[in-house]
Order: sequence, then structure tokens, then C-alpha cells
Amino acid sequence: MTRATCRDRTGQAGLAVIDLMAVAMIVSILVAIAIPAFIGFHRTAQDRAAQSEIDRVLDSERAVRLDRGEYTDAAVGLPGLDPEVLVGGSDPQAGVTLTLNSSVGTLCIERTSGSGATFAVWESAEQGTFYGRGGGLTGACPEAPPAGYSNAGW
Repeated sequence: MTRATCRDRTGQAGLAVIDLMAVAMIVSILVAIAIPAFIGFHRTAQDRAAQSEIDRVLDSERAVRLDRGEYTDAAVGLPGLDPEVLVGGSDPQAGVTLTLNSSVGTLCIERTSGSGATFAVWESAEQGTFYGRGGGLTGACPEAPPAGYSNAGW
């Protein structure tokens, strides 16, 4: 039977330096593969969380519109929102921003994820729902969907 260890002149068993270098090389390769993959998964999860928050606010706004006939910009008036979804303000990094254009009946919702990507939704009862990236809806909700927005999703 062959031994995986080598013996020095005194007869003591141990690992050779080459064995330790091989182990270090294998570990470094595994780390080099795992860290970028983890960062990619983490960014994707942050983006999905921001999109989920927008969807929850959008669902609540639709419920209000069906009940009252119009959208609301009062965060306390939105039913079924989880307490961790912050609505209001003008900073999409701090929470979901909600802007109405009451004269034409459009709704704009925007949120920046932890990865830095900004997601937005423009909705009108007549024209439908349009999804976009990059934001730009904070402050004024346009009458028509912004260029580049699609009704197929993000």
C-alpha cells in the first residue's frame, strides 16, 4: 500500500511543500469562481426586491382605483402594503416614489435597488402599464409612457 505522505530523514511523516501549493492553488481557483457568482446573484436579488416593492405598490394603487375611481398619492391610503415598503418622498433610493398626474390620470412609481439600478412603472387606466429602467419619473408624471418603456415588463 502506498502512503500519501512523505518521510523526512528523521522518519516523521508530513506534507511536502508541493502538496500545500497544490491545495492553495485549488482553493484560490474555487474562490475566484465563487465570489463573482455570488456578487451576481446578490445584485439580481436586490433588483428583484425593488421590482417586488413596485409591484406591491402598483397592486395597491389598482385596488384604490377600482374602489374610488382614481389613483391616490397618499401612502396611508394604500391597502395591503407591508410596513417595510416605504412610499413617498422624492428619492427612489430611500423607498418607492409615487407620483400622480391627476389631470390625465397617470401614475408613476419608481425604486432604485441596492445594486444601483432604477426601475419604474408608468400606468394609465386607458393606455395600460409600461415598465422601464433608468427612472426619471420622480417629480413629474408624464401624460404618455416615456420612450424606451415597454408593456412587456422589465
